[in-house]
Amino acid sequence: MVKTTKTKKTIKQVSNRVSSKTKKNNFNNKMNTFIKQLNSNYGIIISKNNKIIYEKYVGNNKNTRFRIFSCSKPINALAIFVLAQQNKLKLTDTIDKFGINIPYNDKITINHLLNHTSGVYDFSSELYFKLNPRKMFNEILEENETKFIDFETAITEINKNKPYFPPQKNPFKVDLKNYNNTAYDILGYIIYVASGIKTDEFIKQNIFNKLKMKDSGFQYERHPNESIPYENNKKQGIKEQQNWYCGNAQIVCTLRDYNKFLSGYDTLLDKKNLDIYQKLYYFGETKQFSKKYNYFYHEGGGDFNHKHSNDKEKYKPLTRTMMVKFYNEEDKINIIMSENYLNTNGFFSNNNTNWNYMLGNIIEF
Repeated sequence: MVKTTKTKKTIKQVSNRVSSKTKKNNFNNKMNTFIKQLNSNYGIIISKNNKIIYEKYVGNNKNTRFRIFSCSKPINALAIFVLAQQNKLKLTDTIDKFGINIPYNDKITINHLLNHTSGVYDFSSELYFKLNPRKMFNEILEENETKFIDFETAITEINKNKPYFPPQKNPFKVDLKNYNNTAYDILGYIIYVASGIKTDEFIKQNIFNKLKMKDSGFQYERHPNESIPYENNKKQGIKEQQNWYCGNAQIVCTLRDYNKFLSGYDTLLDKKNLDIYQKLYYFGETKQFSKKYNYFYHEGGGDFNHKHSNDKEKYKPLTRTMMVKFYNEEDKINIIMSENYLNTNGFFSNNNTNWNYMLGNIIEF
């Protein structure tokens, strides 16, 4: 009887392994079929419970440092919370304490900046996305990239313009119509003042190193394996270059490294700070996908077609990156993808069809 029980158990285990292998093969086949229809340069990585289950690159590879743009914001926000945990700042501090001289500096708090409720003139968005002022954009434009803008120049431009509105009485009442890139550049500078070392170095020491993100860095470093944006005609586009303090968009990293961040950020904060951090827009705006999972996501975009500097064509980013996290009590699934070629059929174009197909297969797996 004992031998029979063991035999039955062994058969069941083998059956489960075969079933799991078949399921994985079916998933890979469906994903590969989906991927083949795309005409773009990209990278995609999918992990389940910290194990990579799918990874694919075209025009890039696993060592490519992708330009993640606004997906930098959760990392810079984490740096702010690390400083709060180290008692080097308070989230209720007003920005005048850090030597930042702009309108309402004695009323705008770090919480306002974190939650897009400060009303500060969004110099970064006005310059790059609206090309306003166009003259300044053309002055910083080189052949295939923009020059790095220093913090003093950004502050000067902010002070030339009126704030959009006074800082909101409730700093946590987020309206994404007021999404503010420059607020995160100011946060980047606050990291520098509060820590006593440059923002990039603080992030390396306190986030990249601790999460073993060995292939992560910053745009100003000009890494040879950084992704290149391409236009429709496969001509190299214009790189939108962010400086060391630009907390809104300055990070470049491999997709494997961003997966480490998304899987491990919670290990760097105590419960008090983690609870507040996870209420930020990037994590707090959770939605339900099917009956099985909740999820949150955030997207980053940047880089330009050359003709954006010459006419009034609507801005379309050449580079786009997205992170998505599905979760329930048992499973955590991360999806990180980055695309660096403006095309007619990619992850971020024709995306209703592509997204629904892809996400359905991932959740089924």
